[in-house]
Amino acid sequence: MLDGMQRLQSRRRDELTDPGVIALVDRLRKLADERVKMRSLVEQRWLEDLQHFHGQYDEATEKWLAKAENKNKSRLFINLTRPKTNAMISRITDLLFPTDDKHWGIQPTPVPEMGRQESQAQNIMDRAKAVAHDAQERLDDPEQDDPRKLQEADQDIQLANDNLKAAQDALDHLSDIRKEAKLACELMEEEMFDQLKASLYQAQCRDVIEDACKLGSGVMKGPVLAEKVRKRWLFNEKAGKHELTEVLDIKPAFTRVDPWAFFPDPNARTIDESEGFLERHMMNRKQLRELARRSDMDKEAINNLLKIGADGVAPEGMSQLFALTNDEAHQIKGKFQVWEYTGPIEPEELRLLADVYEDGEMLSELEYLEEVHAKIWFCQNEVLSYALHPLESNEAIYSVYNIEKSETYVLGGIGMPRIIRDPQKALNSAHRMMMDNGRVSVGPQVVINKERIKPQDGSWELSEMKIWVDEDGISERPAFEIYNIPLNQALLANIIEMARRDIDEMSSMPMIAQGEQGAGVTKTAQGMAMLMNSANVNFRRYIRNWDDDITVPNLRRLYDFNMQFSDKEEIKGDYEVDARGSTVLLVREMQAANLMHLADRFGEHPEYGVYIDKPELLKQVVKANMIPADGLIRSEREAEELRQQQAKQPDPQVMAAQEMIELKREETQAKVAIAEMNNETKVQLEEMDNDSRMEIAALNASESAEDREARLEIEGAKTGDKSTAAAIKRDLDERKLATEVQMALKTGVHANGDI
Repeated sequence: MLDGMQRLQSRRRDELTDPGVIALVDRLRKLADERVKMRSLVEQRWLEDLQHFHGQYDEATEKWLAKAENKNKSRLFINLTRPKTNAMISRITDLLFPTDDKHWGIQPTPVPEMGRQESQAQNIMDRAKAVAHDAQERLDDPEQDDPRKLQEADQDIQLANDNLKAAQDALDHLSDIRKEAKLACELMEEEMFDQLKASLYQAQCRDVIEDACKLGSGVMKGPVLAEKVRKRWLFNEKAGKHELTEVLDIKPAFTRVDPWAFFPDPNARTIDESEGFLERHMMNRKQLRELARRSDMDKEAINNLLKIGADGVAPEGMSQLFALTNDEAHQIKGKFQVWEYTGPIEPEELRLLADVYEDGEMLSELEYLEEVHAKIWFCQNEVLSYALHPLESNEAIYSVYNIEKSETYVLGGIGMPRIIRDPQKALNSAHRMMMDNGRVSVGPQVVINKERIKPQDGSWELSEMKIWVDEDGISERPAFEIYNIPLNQALLANIIEMARRDIDEMSSMPMIAQGEQGAGVTKTAQGMAMLMNSANVNFRRYIRNWDDDITVPNLRRLYDFNMQFSDKEEIKGDYEVDARGSTVLLVREMQAANLMHLADRFGEHPEYGVYIDKPELLKQVVKANMIPADGLIRSEREAEELRQQQAKQPDPQVMAAQEMIELKREETQAKVAIAEMNNETKVQLEEMDNDSRMEIAALNASESAEDREARLEIEGAKTGDKSTAAAIKRDLDERKLATEVQMALKTGVHANGDI
């Protein structure tokens, strides 16, 4: 992971190795010079574009305006190139980073083998169900009385059940694997996001977008190892207190590369086609000393460079670039050209460097490598650093973004100044014509007959209340003749307006896309949303170019870096990058409304609701309202922990409802008990009354005296039975009273009794 750090501490240079090292550096320097010369035409175009961006005329126009006969001509430059370019930069940046949130993600790669296993398990389940259904029909057949066939059907059912269980276990196992892969994928995404945030990735991206809009090409480099010395408070066990300590922090990072300092293969149409890359670092003595502090640099070689000094050779085209700011001499003076080469190299050359620095580890690695990709820093005749390619995939660590791609050269993209170059020239020409016409038409042209008159003061300049002497009144020609030059401002304004429209159309940046509402634009919210959505059509292509050329390659390399070097085994797995830059291009008001409609319509749908990822839907709703999702939306793990806590702590409303149900249940039980006691008493009284009537009827039927005497005794007994009944009723009332009191104490209500 340290990319060769501490490797260049032992340096052995002698008469045998010096010529080889010098030859290697000379070959790489010639390669750099060749690529610089072959790119001169592209750099000349970049200079012309930057001149228009800064409101300066190109060299040919400057020469024409500098002629003596044109010294009084207008030099007006109406610079619409700068605002259009800045508007494009702002628009693309706002679309890609609307809330400074990530516009990418990673997801587990669909494994074909796992898909086949799931399909096979599902087929087994389907066949087993069919077999079990057929066997069950045979068992249920009333006409089937063959014991052997019935036994076969029972065996088929048992086998089908075994197959169903095995297939279900296989599906459950595959589901567990998918869940583990998803969890590891989420951890990897968090790790990558933290690394990008630490390297100020979005700030670097904004610089790349600015380069692409100005020059046509923006370059991003990474992942590279960034060394930062951080101050941290660490506990010193010996001293027994915390002490401020400097700690070397090494993390992967991405950096913007100046297109002027980046030289890929001139014959490559894409980054992948380039055979090696060269990057030029212009450093003064202070920057070179800071470079020596890096642990992977040869400090002795840098000290030699500081003693010798810079060779004084200025890069071609750089003086013209710095001339735009009138500072070309200061910018180039005393600079070292430090080159960084990344790409294929001959094994013998790398073996030579390993021998010079007594790098046994490198020599052992070279024995198994047929094609070697390396990274070499060199300056003048010194090798400053060398190492194998940082990634085992040997993938290019550079990415190039073009808003308009070239068909021949990876850095040949076209920027906004080049796209609107011709209408900008037409606009400037029309304004110059208008100003020149206004200058000559501001007053009349006066013709003076010098043979007839002369000024009394001797000056031929026109002024107020001036006296002229008529020396020859005989001449027929008038002393003065007045001629007015016509003012063609209205006609020239049409040319200016046409040039402005051409700039809008050719730049794909109409006024509505810049936030200004032109004449005739719809006033309704829905109509404005549709218009803005249509204006974003061209930007979708620019964003897709970013996703394809920057996001996917960068994140794939960062993923490879973590898979190769990270010691966190829980984050590793087979993933793929999902670029989502183009998903934020809809008008956000319309997008928010559509998302809310989707949530209301299908979020709880009995059939389609299972297909909606509700946490992701919530995140998209928040982002569509221009609110950062981080810190507002809980992660899946946090949500699961909250659900578990809520499950352990019952809802107060649920508890209140349960208590009310319990009280209702007890009230009902009390009412049932009272009703049962009332029924029991009623039955007993009816039985006693019935017995009395039967006895009285028997006595009435008897005519004897004995019967009359017996009737008298029965009447006395009846009176006693009524007393017994009254005692029973009193006992029942007391039991009812006790029940009602107990229920009232528990529930606060009575059972409609009379206490």
